[in-house]
Amino acid sequence: MSATFVRDEDDNAPRTIVGRGRELEAFRAAFVRALSGRRQLVLVSGEPGIGKTRCAEALAEIAEDQGALVLWGHCREEAGSPPYWPWIQILRAYIAASSLDEVRLIMGIAANDIAALLPELVESSQAAHPVPSVMADGNAARFRTFDSIGQFLQKAAQQAPLALVFDNLHWADSLSLSLLEFVTQELTRGRLLLAGTFRDREVQKNGPLLTMLGGLSRDRDVERIHLTGLSQDAIGKLAELMCGTALPDARHLWAAVHRARAGGCGRGKRTGYPHRSRASNPSRHRRFQR
Repeated sequence: MSATFVRDEDDNAPRTIVGRGRELEAFRAAFVRALSGRRQLVLVSGEPGIGKTRCAEALAEIAEDQGALVLWGHCREEAGSPPYWPWIQILRAYIAASSLDEVRLIMGIAANDIAALLPELVESSQAAHPVPSVMADGNAARFRTFDSIGQFLQKAAQQAPLALVFDNLHWADSLSLSLLEFVTQELTRGRLLLAGTFRDREVQKNGPLLTMLGGLSRDRDVERIHLTGLSQDAIGKLAELMCGTALPDARHLWAAVHRARAGGCGRGKRTGYPHRSRASNPSRHRRFQR
């Protein structure tokens, strides 16, 4: 059974995550290190439905409560997503949280290289000039774009702490993973927290993800967290929170759940709430404008 958020009827009320106390402590410690100027990368893995995205949401709330700007990039399983799709989402979310003019000012001339991902960065007066394509197999152009994005993130993190969350990295394209590895390796200093979720059973099917994990394996500021099922006590607590009352037989639920699954009931319907991070509301971050 996965970790589950329980919330009040008020959608804006804080949510409680059950059965992940050690993980929450690791998240808090990672964010404290990021605030001190040590870039952090937290990678959460586990089987499908174990609670990876819910844990990432908890990490996002910890960061947001401490004044960070949290930006999400979701990797898609469906064919047709453009290269760098999670990064495009993150950059667009930053623009939505501030303004296009503000982002251009922070990027400076680097905007010309990043415009290969976000054409809207190029002002209409410059639209007639060709934008170098990082989508093509051009190593020099790709490096300039990677370096420009790294410089932008470093400058942005000086204005406010940043937390970038990449969900479902097992579906990420190779270029998105290469950029994530580049940023992690090059931006060792700064108020930047990177986080990613992935299914560990899918790693062998995604060669670029396996390569990225290997390349970052010796970085002391990269933390791997593997999720397993909830304990008997956590399942009992979860049932009580969801029912809103004490359950005298809650301690027996763990055994009942496992008996049901052993009898062929399968995983069943996932319990919880769809992803809804408070950090995804751009209006909450207008304060980051100059």
